[in-house]
Amino acid sequence: MKKKIASLLLVSITLFTSCKKDEVCTEGYSGSDCETQVTPTKIKITSVKLTKFPQYNDGAHWDALTNTQPDIFFRFMRGSNVLFEQPDYYEDAVVTENYTKGTDITINDVTSEYAMLLYDYDNTTDDFMGGVNFYLYDSKDDFPSTIILDSGGEVSFELSLSYEW
Repeated sequence: MKKKIASLLLVSITLFTSCKKDEVCTEGYSGSDCETQVTPTKIKITSVKLTKFPQYNDGAHWDALTNTQPDIFFRFMRGSNVLFEQPDYYEDAVVTENYTKGTDITINDVTSEYAMLLYDYDNTTDDFMGGVNFYLYDSKDDFPSTIILDSGGEVSFELSLSYEW
């Protein structure tokens, strides 16, 4: 009888200590150890900062008629669709200044490829200055509050992000 009670007690202790209490995971994670990253339903781009751009267009001023610096603005695109275009521009931009634009861009398709493009505003045809193709969400990168878009070209950006699940 003592052996049965001891065996029953041992089995009970083993079961009790091996079962984990239900963990409450932080937002964006699930699973028994909260290690599984959950794909967000939305990502919001709250600001765009231009961190690098070409001051000159092949050695000449971007605005050749007035001999001035570029009047910069950006477009955010998926494929050939413009999802957001900066409604204004920074006149006579110089590379030593910081240019940050607060935005309210909400992305529902978080796994698609996007492009951030930079232009020099002109009254006729805007000049393309460069751009970066990228993915907003990476299932192995947690949920960074900022991402750097830099493909090694002449243009780079820093995006501030927030997530919804």
